[in-house]
Amino acid sequence: MKFRDLTLRDIPSLKAVNGSLTSNSRYKLVRLLEDLELTYKLDIEHDAGPYNFPDNYSCEEGDESQYCTMISDITGWGRIAINNGVIVAFCICQEHKVTHSLYVEGIFVDLSIRGNGIGRTLISSIFKEAGNRNLSSIWLKTENTNMPACKFYESCGFRIIGFKENLSKLELDRTWNFAIYWGFSILENKPLSIK
Repeated sequence: MKFRDLTLRDIPSLKAVNGSLTSNSRYKLVRLLEDLELTYKLDIEHDAGPYNFPDNYSCEEGDESQYCTMISDITGWGRIAINNGVIVAFCICQEHKVTHSLYVEGIFVDLSIRGNGIGRTLISSIFKEAGNRNLSSIWLKTENTNMPACKFYESCGFRIIGFKENLSKLELDRTWNFAIYWGFSILENKPLSIK
């Protein structure tokens, strides 16, 4: 397995990375109102699925153009994993100068090679790139139904820092209700926390 930075020439090949997955769990958002104070709690609903993410999840319609725009800009950056001359995994990120953070647009590992530490290698590359850019944090978002990704980011030290509701989407049997935002503080070398 070889790793190198993502280039514009690589982007058309990202479609070949099989990003499919099925999740049978999801995060459910519970709103609590007590003494006119609204608070939120996340519960995990097991056996709530299946929630299916398609083969082209890593590079859906419109993503290729977005990836090109990101990589063409000095604030964009990505990394790929190559096995036998074929791209089998990638990450793509963009620096947000105002917040001194690196936003991870996506990390995708082909279905055929998951569980071999490639995702963790890409996460390590992201941490290193954020450090090289003297950024203070890394953040990303997932769908509430993509429990494998949520568990992966949590195992890498990311913590939930927020969510955005009203993003219901039905596409190829993939339903999600809200986005979960995850963060990690580079400067303190620890997960971000909600205050």
